[in-house]
Amino acid sequence: MSSINSTQVSPLPLGPGDSKNQTTREMNKTNTMLTMMSAQAKADASFDPPTPTPVTPQLIQAFCGSKSTYMQDLPTLLGAIGCIFIVYGIIAK
Repeated sequence: MSSINSTQVSPLPLGPGDSKNQTTREMNKTNTMLTMMSAQAKADASFDPPTPTPVTPQLIQAFCGSKSTYMQDLPTLLGAIGCIFIVYGIIAK
């Protein structure tokens, strides 16, 4: 039976200056959190199982580039409808 050995993570070097400075305290806290997250990421990479492959294939759909003629003429159709609305708006005034 294998056992898991825990190790202490050494934090990143602390910034210069006294610990009464708010910016220094925040930077030291950020460095400590980054060090802990880095160690957790290494542990996750070594102990977690690989991600499973999807059971069903992914469905990829595309709006443009379809082989139907309706989809190829769609920009022209929308432009014509837009022009009709502009002409109607000018005439309706």
